[in-house]
Amino acid sequence: MKFLSNKWVMCAAGALVSFCTMGMTVTSFSVYQPYLIDIGGLTNGQSSLLITIRSLSALVAMVLFAWFYGKVHLRLGLTISLGFTTLAFLIFGLADSMAGYAVAAAIAGLSYGFGGMIAVSALISQWFSRHRALALGICAAATGVSSVVLSPLVTIVVQRFSLATAFLTQTALCALITVVVGLVVRAKPQSLPEQTEQTMVALENAPHGVDRIDIIEAEETNQEIQAQTVNPRSPVSGRINFRNMIPVCIAMVLMGCLGNTAYAHLSVLYSTAGFSPHDVSIILSVIGFTLIVSKIVYGQSVDRLGGYASNNIFFALVFIGYILCSLADYENLAGGLIAIVIAGFGLPIATVGISVFAADLAGVGSQIRMLQVFQVLYAIGSTIFGFVPGLIADQTGSYAPFYAATVGVTLLCFVLIQLSYRHVRRQRAHAVA
Repeated sequence: MKFLSNKWVMCAAGALVSFCTMGMTVTSFSVYQPYLIDIGGLTNGQSSLLITIRSLSALVAMVLFAWFYGKVHLRLGLTISLGFTTLAFLIFGLADSMAGYAVAAAIAGLSYGFGGMIAVSALISQWFSRHRALALGICAAATGVSSVVLSPLVTIVVQRFSLATAFLTQTALCALITVVVGLVVRAKPQSLPEQTEQTMVALENAPHGVDRIDIIEAEETNQEIQAQTVNPRSPVSGRINFRNMIPVCIAMVLMGCLGNTAYAHLSVLYSTAGFSPHDVSIILSVIGFTLIVSKIVYGQSVDRLGGYASNNIFFALVFIGYILCSLADYENLAGGLIAIVIAGFGLPIATVGISVFAADLAGVGSQIRMLQVFQVLYAIGSTIFGFVPGLIADQTGSYAPFYAATVGVTLLCFVLIQLSYRHVRRQRAHAVA
């Protein structure tokens, strides 16, 4: 069908995948956290442990990503990932103990790891040679849409029916999306661009499962660099000097705390502070909408100002936002909304920013590898910090102390990343000179 040969249809399919594998399992899932404690009978520590289990499972999936897509084509891989999401919510709906919830969280992590941004980026790369950043931005924004749409709906269903009904309703929705994506996604019908002998060699020697379009683009860019007689030993060559990347690698681990753990516990932060379920759903919807806007704004900022200058702005927003979040025990709804909006406008630095850091700091031809390394480190950080908020809340009765500590983590991330930018700038300036 000609309709299925339209690249924007594939972009819409990618957005649906993001809505489920990242939005349902992570972005909007935080609305369930208070109910898992109040209705599901979990402690704060057990609730946080579910985040850790999900993050650990996602980490395993990311490590096995190339192997997985070496065994199945992209269309089937995305469909299987969505199937994991559907199965996870089905088990959540049927579970009545920590063991059942833990199994569901592990399966949700597989969905996130196999069907997350790496897979969606592969789909977009196959269909877009121009407007690729816009297409990826649309797909990423779908995760915010999930929070805007699902947070109030889940609250209504839980209050009128039951927690299990809410989980099973999302199961049905995800099953429908799985069928749609399975029917819509297609391999790119057009032939690949003409390939030079050097590019063909790179394709033949590529690791199993690596996207062909990305290899072609990387080799073409390398040829352009060589044509400009840039020193091949400079930081813009295709090799990664991981010794020079130690500060930013540490920052990527800490980013797991900022972008995953802290975000995932916002609902319980405000519910334990005395906010009503209705107010909490409003807060989550607002931050979901904020994320949709802020990811677009962040992309425009990077295009206009560059990554280094954008870091100053967006890390400052996260810093201020988490300071306000740490005051949740003393805030009303208006104060909570202000905190959420400020933090939400800064949070793209901890999600979309990872791709920007990889592109800015890695050598040409090594961005894909560096991005995969960064995402694995991010998942490790999410796993390490995932259970910490619940442990703190069990001891203190509040999640606010965790957010106060996260302010310091934010500052440390900022310093490490900016130091890495300065180091790479000096190297490149020296290489050109």
